[in-house]
Amino acid sequence: MINPGNTVVDIGAGAGDFTQYFLQQVGALGLVVAIETHPGAYALLKDRFKDHPNVLVSNAIPHFSGKVQSWQNMWCECQLPCDKPTERRIDFVRINVVGSELKILQRLKDLIPHIKNILIDNYVPETPLPELLSCVHGMSCTILPTGQLLCTQ
Repeated sequence: MINPGNTVVDIGAGAGDFTQYFLQQVGALGLVVAIETHPGAYALLKDRFKDHPNVLVSNAIPHFSGKVQSWQNMWCECQLPCDKPTERRIDFVRINVVGSELKILQRLKDLIPHIKNILIDNYVPETPLPELLSCVHGMSCTILPTGQLLCTQ
C-alpha cells in the first residue's frame, strides 16, 4: 500500500515510530509529513528526523478554506519551508488522534479527493466516519481485524 516515492501524512505521529516505518517504505524519493501537536512529542519528533530532508515535521494540522490549489498551501499552513514540491498526490494518511477524527477530516476535506488511502487508528464504530468518507468522498471503507478503519479511493 505504501511504495517508494509515495507521499505519506502521519497525523498524531507521537515520537515517530510510524513515521520511521513510513520513511523506510517511501525511500529517498518519497515524502513523509509528520504532524504532532503535543509539545513534548513534537520536540522529540523534530529532533529525531532533523537529518532527514524528506520528512517534514509540523506541530499544526493545516486548515484549508476553499479549494486547495497546491501543496504550497499545506507547507505554509504547517509553518514548513514553502519551497517544497507543490504537485504531489497523497498516497496514504494515518490519523492517530482519538476522538478528533471528524475534526481532522473536516480540516482536510478539500484534500480528501487527492488522498488514495486513509487509515484511522483506534476507530470507534459509533462514529459516522465510513459513511462520511464513502458517501461524501466516494471512498470504500473496511474495518480491519485490528480495529482500524481503512478507506481507499
